[in-house]
Amino acid sequence: MTTATVNMVRLADADCMGEAELSELSIDQLRCLYRRYRKCALYLIDAKEVDAQLARFNPKSPVEWVMAIRSVRGDCPRCRGEGIYYWGACVNGKMTHSAPCARCNGTGRVGNDDCRRAYVYDNFAIARALGF
Repeated sequence: MTTATVNMVRLADADCMGEAELSELSIDQLRCLYRRYRKCALYLIDAKEVDAQLARFNPKSPVEWVMAIRSVRGDCPRCRGEGIYYWGACVNGKMTHSAPCARCNGTGRVGNDDCRRAYVYDNFAIARALGF
């Protein structure tokens, strides 16, 4: 069954679902959710790191796979896990400007929500830059 024929579950709705609600979904819907969560995770987190974290969860059922991919977190690539983003000229070995990182909200770690927010904003910024 293709994703076009599956009754799509929005990621925003799936984020609120617990294990009991996810178990009511069909296998095809769970596979679709897993692929969409993985795509979001791979936007900012390295694939090897995602796979290593999934291996630690050792999921058996499709519901466990979805729960595992939702909880994957990694170091923020923008601030390199520090939580503070530096930019500007380098004067005496220090950057002239710094602020809390917007990608990870200053935590230094990115999760599913952060990756999804960054993906949507980047697409918006590209469309705005191209004049769409």
